[in-house]
Amino acid sequence: ALVLALPGGAGAPTVVEASELAERPATGPPPRPGRSDRLAVGAFGLPFPDWADKFGWRPAGLRRDEIDGRDAVTVFYEKEGQRIGYTVVSGDRIDPPEGAASAAREGTRLRYLDNRGRLIVTWERDGLTCILSGRGVEPDVLLDLAGWRAQGNLPF
Repeated sequence: ALVLALPGGAGAPTVVEASELAERPATGPPPRPGRSDRLAVGAFGLPFPDWADKFGWRPAGLRRDEIDGRDAVTVFYEKEGQRIGYTVVSGDRIDPPEGAASAAREGTRLRYLDNRGRLIVTWERDGLTCILSGRGVEPDVLLDLAGWRAQGNLPF
């Protein structure tokens, strides 16, 4: 028998489906600050960034989900009444949606699109799919957050 494994293949959620986790309510408390511009929580070996000092986005909650057989961890951030969600999905990389625009920040290749009024940014870190999304947030804001490396303090 021959098994063909494609990135983001059969059974994998789409980036848009995974981004919808950020629309759900938090099920856990806000993660505490960690060290070196990180929160004291991670997902599958990746730390979540602490954007409070640099950008004013404060952690506001956490949730853990399973989507199409994969684990996903979402950290919510809030600033001035707006909320965004940063989701990391386990398993192989999920392909970005067709037609997504490209950008780069601090050496990170990003793909982004608007899906019914919700901006979605996706990129790969250590082979994992990362997704940042929010409503009413300017694209440059999410792109800058997604690419931020804390002057080398973050391990990617």
